Amino acid sequence: MKIRSRHRVDQAYRWRHYVLLILMLCLFIGLFFRLVDLTILERPFLQAQSEQRVLHRTLIPGPRGRILDVQGVPLAMSTAMSTVWINPQQWRATAQQMSVVSKLLGHSTAWLKQRTRQIHKRFVYLKRSVDPSLANQLAMLKIVGLNFQSEYRRHYPLGPVMAHVIGFSDIDDHGQEGLELALDQWLRGVPGVQLVERDLHSNIIGVREVRQPAQPGRTVQVTLNHQLQYTVYRHLSAAVQRSKAAWGSAIVLDPKTGHVLAMVNFPTFDPNQINARQPAHIRNHAVVDAFEPGSTMKTLTLVALLKAGFQPWSQVDVGAGTLKLQGHVIHDEVKHLGRITLKEVIRKSSNVGIAKLALKMPAEHLYHVFEQLGLGHVTSSGFPGESSGQLHRLTRSGGFDHAAIAYGYGISVTLLQLAHAYAILANGGIDPGVHFVRTSHDLKQRVMPKRMAQQVMQVLQHVTEKGGSGFRAHVAGIHVAGKTGTALIAGPTGYQTDAVNASFVGIAPVQHPQLVVAIVLHKPGPSWHFGGVAAAPVFSQIVAESLPLLKW
Repeated sequence: MKIRSRHRVDQAYRWRHYVLLILMLCLFIGLFFRLVDLTILERPFLQAQSEQRVLHRTLIPGPRGRILDVQGVPLAMSTAMSTVWINPQQWRATAQQMSVVSKLLGHSTAWLKQRTRQIHKRFVYLKRSVDPSLANQLAMLKIVGLNFQSEYRRHYPLGPVMAHVIGFSDIDDHGQEGLELALDQWLRGVPGVQLVERDLHSNIIGVREVRQPAQPGRTVQVTLNHQLQYTVYRHLSAAVQRSKAAWGSAIVLDPKTGHVLAMVNFPTFDPNQINARQPAHIRNHAVVDAFEPGSTMKTLTLVALLKAGFQPWSQVDVGAGTLKLQGHVIHDEVKHLGRITLKEVIRKSSNVGIAKLALKMPAEHLYHVFEQLGLGHVTSSGFPGESSGQLHRLTRSGGFDHAAIAYGYGISVTLLQLAHAYAILANGGIDPGVHFVRTSHDLKQRVMPKRMAQQVMQVLQHVTEKGGSGFRAHVAGIHVAGKTGTALIAGPTGYQTDAVNASFVGIAPVQHPQLVVAIVLHKPGPSWHFGGVAAAPVFSQIVAESLPLLKW
């Protein structure tokens, strides 16, 4: 009996042993197939899920292209900076860390706490365009929820000197004014794409892969000359302050190419100080503001007269210097000139003389000549916000409007348009256009015969000599030509006798023109009301210093 009982126990044990082995074998086979499933069959899916939780696509900022002057000197450039931001939902910082962060960012602890309490958001800026060294100090605190992002900030080495012509870009590196806006498509960089690894707190651990490299914007070389720009800035700013004018503008063109060598407005602003910009100072008066040019227009009327068959020696009787026409009185500053030549009309800046001669031409002829000289249309510069001015087609000849437009009233132009018109004369009658960037396209058109342009230049040369209205524009050792302008400013109730635009447009040197300089001072003080007094000396100073810089 004992032997049989023991046999049954052994047999039962053996079966349990087999069952256990079978179960273990099934478990092993199950684990094996699960391992195969996870590592082979479902590997792509699981890896993708893992990467979605750990890897993130981020943009690599593309730096904005540089702007260089004609000599290769940087006028605008981008520097690497950092953006500091937080995820309020993950923010973890001690009171001491909060105090350090606030101090480094230049804010109060209360300000920082207010930012971190926006728990309904996952992205809150703390500061843009932070210096990388400051970002490194913040990163060393290793605060959960504190993040950094690379970006670029625009820097303008010449600051206020180039402010109006170069303009500026916004904090996102998009052009907003001036050449920054005009050339934005060329200058703007193309962002790249990279995969970064983040930890549980969304902090970047490292870069896994650069999917698409960032592409920097194009470097653009413009026609501006930083030395001439500074020269113009220095003398224009001094003239505005000296004359107590509301503002002043000046432009320097190369008449052979139409290249803008300098463009200055004063008062100005610092494009590097984003928060300090005053809207009134950002306005580029040289291209945006159209004004009645006054006597600088007589030069263009002279062109129309020569085209109509008159000659510099053609005579007109201005009498005592007054002319009544349709209830208006036209008068001269210089009285009792009597019978004088057309050349003397320009030299003495006689309103009566130019009006009488202009009335002998059809008004339509005057309109067409002004249009050929670029008035009534924006120039070819492509500068943003440029005004076209106003050039009205006169329906009747012989009226006061016909006479007034001849000496610069009833028409409005920008300073850039005036400089362009004089550049045509300086270039022997060929229109060089207006350019801020060198162009290979030759679109130059002849507006008048070369001999006619030379005649105008000879007349304008006498204006700047002793006895001429612009004698203060004289430059020692150099023959220059130009015309003064003084125009009353129209107000709500008519022209204001105490408010004028004082201007001068000149060319130097006469034999081989290198520069066209146009200047206007808006509302100078009572002692500076005439273009020959306020603006002509500025021309003389600019030319005297600029020609040596051009190695003339």
